[in-house]
Amino acid sequence: MREIYSKKQIIDTLKKCANDYKMNLENKKIIFIIENKDQTLSKFEVAMFPRNFKHFTGLELLDNGRKVDSIEFYKRCLRNSINENNIILKDSTNYSKLEILPQLMNLDKTAKMIGQYDNSKIYLQTDKIIGNINACMGFIRGTKEYIPNTVLKEDIRNITKERKKVIAILKKKLLDNSYRKITYLKKNYDIFKLLECKNIENLIDFKNLTSNNKEILIKIFDFKEKSEH
Repeated sequence: MREIYSKKQIIDTLKKCANDYKMNLENKKIIFIIENKDQTLSKFEVAMFPRNFKHFTGLELLDNGRKVDSIEFYKRCLRNSINENNIILKDSTNYSKLEILPQLMNLDKTAKMIGQYDNSKIYLQTDKIIGNINACMGFIRGTKEYIPNTVLKEDIRNITKERKKVIAILKKKLLDNSYRKITYLKKNYDIFKLLECKNIENLIDFKNLTSNNKEILIKIFDFKEKSEH
C-alpha cells in the first residue's frame, strides 16, 4: 500500500481503481463460501453496482458548484476527467480509504474473513465486513441483496465479531443463473467438499467451472476428472 497525499495522487488512484472496479467487480455477484465453527459450510452473497464506487472514496466532486451524483462520479473517474479544484475531501479518512482501495478492487481474490460489524466506531454504519488484516469492505442489506457501502483501513479482527474464514470465492455476472468462475480457493482445500452443502451446490455450475488462477484451474481439472469416474 502506498500513502496518498496530493490531489494528483488522488486522481491517479481514482482512475486506476475505477478501471479495476469495472473490470473485476462492476455488475457482478460474488458468493463467499465460509466455514462455520462446526466445519459446515454456509454462504454470503453480495452484488456490486456502478453506483457503489463513490461510497468507497468518501469524496465529493463539484460541477458548477453542485455535487455530482454517484454514477457521474464513477464515469468521471473512468474517463479521468476530474479537476483537482473540484475534489472535496471530508477528512483524513479519505486518504486512508484511498490507500487501501487498490487492494479492495480485488476483493474477490483477497478476502480471507467475514464477520458481523461490532459497532465499535461512532460514525460507521454497516452490517457485514469482509476483508483481511490490512483492508476491509463493509456491506449493508439492500432491497434484494447485500451491497457495499464503505471501505476501511482496518484489521478485520479489530472491528468484527462472529468471524468466519472464507474458504472459496466465486463470481458471476448479475444476470447469470449460476456461478462458473472460482477466484479464490483456500490452499489445499478439496473442491468436492463444496458439493456437501446443498444450498451452495445448487448455485454453482460444477460442470463448467473455470478460473484465471493456474493453481485453482489444476484443482478444477482434477475435480472434473474424478467426477467422470
